[in-house]
Amino acid sequence: MEECYDQVVHPQKRRVVRLVLDGVMGRLIELKQEMVTLEFGEFHFMDDIISDLKLTPSDIEVPIPKYFLLERQKQLKERERLLASTLASMGIVEKESKPEESLSWEEAVKVVQVMERARQGRMHAKYMRGFLEQERHRQKRGEVSTMDEAYAAVIIQKAARGFVQRRRVRKERDNEFIFLGMIPPPDSQHSHDPIRLSEETQHARRLVQDANESEFQQALKVVRERLRETEGADIQERLKHQIRQWFIECKDLTGKFPDYPPEDEGGSKALFVNKTPDEIEKELAEAEEAKDKGRAPRPLRLNINARERRRMHDLNDVELIREEKRAEVEDEVRQQVDALMREELDNLKLVLDKDKGKRKAKKKKKAKKKKGKREKDLTPDRSMEELFEELVREGVIVRYPQVRLRDYLGSYNFLGTTLRQNEREPMPGLSDIRNVVTLFGVLPLGSESVHTKLVELKAKSKERKLDKAAPLVRAMLILGPRQTGKKMLLHGLCTEVGATLFDLTATNMAGKYPGKDGLKMLMHLVLKVGRALQPTVIHVGDCERMFMKKVPKSDKTEPKRFKKVLPKLIKAIKLDERILLVGTSQRPWEGDQKSLVSCHQKIVPIPRPDYNSRYMLWREFIKRHGGRIRDTLDLTSLTKVSDGYAGGHILEAVKQVLTEHRLEQQAARPLQAIEFIAPLAKMDPIYQDEEDQFKSWLEKTPHGKNRKKALEDAEGGQKDKKKGKKAAKK
Repeated sequence: MEECYDQVVHPQKRRVVRLVLDGVMGRLIELKQEMVTLEFGEFHFMDDIISDLKLTPSDIEVPIPKYFLLERQKQLKERERLLASTLASMGIVEKESKPEESLSWEEAVKVVQVMERARQGRMHAKYMRGFLEQERHRQKRGEVSTMDEAYAAVIIQKAARGFVQRRRVRKERDNEFIFLGMIPPPDSQHSHDPIRLSEETQHARRLVQDANESEFQQALKVVRERLRETEGADIQERLKHQIRQWFIECKDLTGKFPDYPPEDEGGSKALFVNKTPDEIEKELAEAEEAKDKGRAPRPLRLNINARERRRMHDLNDVELIREEKRAEVEDEVRQQVDALMREELDNLKLVLDKDKGKRKAKKKKKAKKKKGKREKDLTPDRSMEELFEELVREGVIVRYPQVRLRDYLGSYNFLGTTLRQNEREPMPGLSDIRNVVTLFGVLPLGSESVHTKLVELKAKSKERKLDKAAPLVRAMLILGPRQTGKKMLLHGLCTEVGATLFDLTATNMAGKYPGKDGLKMLMHLVLKVGRALQPTVIHVGDCERMFMKKVPKSDKTEPKRFKKVLPKLIKAIKLDERILLVGTSQRPWEGDQKSLVSCHQKIVPIPRPDYNSRYMLWREFIKRHGGRIRDTLDLTSLTKVSDGYAGGHILEAVKQVLTEHRLEQQAARPLQAIEFIAPLAKMDPIYQDEEDQFKSWLEKTPHGKNRKKALEDAEGGQKDKKKGKKAAKK
């Protein structure tokens, strides 16, 4: 569905696909939340279902729509320009890497050919020189070669045929290994690369989309003006006639003229709707009953074009546009007609009541509107650009690296169901974590329509007094040991939706906005600018320090001053605002667990990478940094040895080994696994005790307690069944 919306070039078809796509995303988030409520956990392991349906984990991966960024290119460029100009005025200028003067493909091939032919010439000359010296020594000693020409030809044929056969077998073996995924395919740099051709085709289609969209917008304006000129007067007369007919019918039935519907209820639009034949019969029956009870009947209007609207439209853009714009023109004309008909109705009432004397106007009681608490604007005289520049100068709004969520490498947990069947709670795989962040973070922030649907769902659940929580998340906690990629997840979330990132970490805010008034001003600026630059992500690093009982004396950042402000900030985020607070923590047990959990609606734990994830990390990091994976590099042993190390440790080891000098030597000296052991041994791994602390902390969360209770109840039920069976046998 996402690829269909991204590649379809017809503007009107894209709008229909967009409605379906947003509906699917909203329903997917709703189903995920229902599963969370039923199973008391954010992660669900479906490895047995995947195996039964013959699927792969990539089939259940949640894709991120590309239109989150493509349709906001202008806004993102303007924000980046303002951010760059502010940083430049502060003297912070990023060093632009000068592009090195590189040779073209043909020139590089020519240089390599020259060098290789020169080398081969030197080797051949050296060989011939040695051969001639040997022949000269033989002639001096009087030795004569006993080999005839036929035998020499057989030896040459034997060597040549052996070489050709070995090359063919090696090629077939490599192709089979590539097909099975045992070795990576060679880098394809030819013009017929299918991946590159596919990307070029997608880019060309997007250009066609832009051209078609501009033509479509122009056609909307032209068709609307033509409809207003040609059909505006007819629509006005038709509406007047229908409203006057309604006046007369009401007068005949009730003896008085009805009250005109107010503007806030849609005026006369609420009276005249398209009716099917069944609805018309129902309205006629109600009208007959209204005669007996003295009620004013609602006017009836036949839907003459009902049959035509059931017919399938062709691909004529003008007809589709006319049908869409005719309703807009009718609404515009209706507002003018309502103003005229209100005056006419008042005049009719005055004429009717003239014989009865002066009509006393009934004073309508105005409904008292509940005045909600309005937030006081502390910066009414300052423009949004000034506030943005101030937050950039203070380091509150920060620039984040452009990282995609798909770059957060990791595998799916294939043993989740098996462990749960053996009464052991599994830890999620890195792919599961990526899916949860996508569902509860990226999709609601990236699509305004999806966010609106989730707000409506929450309002309906409140009206119906349902116990299930709506899947609308204001705050998310990402916790895990060091080097597990917490900030990478945060930056990937911001990159996928083009969000504005506010950093409220205690170390970043040390010495800034001091005192209660300063904190109040800071929260006001964050909310005001964040609402203007939605979607917005507010990051609080090491958030457990805000809820510590005792802060070390050596800590001068004053993290506890945000303890009371942070919950107020989360409550101040309105439902219709695309603002998400993301907290990260390495040692959550150091803070008050109750306060920390109550502030965050979703908790996303990141464990140590398992074997599959580590194998994927080693392979991808080595390839991305220019390494060549050959038979001499034993990735299996390297993966086993690196148990306990996270993705950050593996990346650092790869960077230390694959220097420019080492990359140049790969042809003569291929990479070996032992080279990566030395830098890895200098780093501290994530020990089992630290992971056990995370597991015990998670068991004390509400979801952990509920799941533990559900397991105990299930075990108790099974024991009762066994006792009942034994008693029945006795």
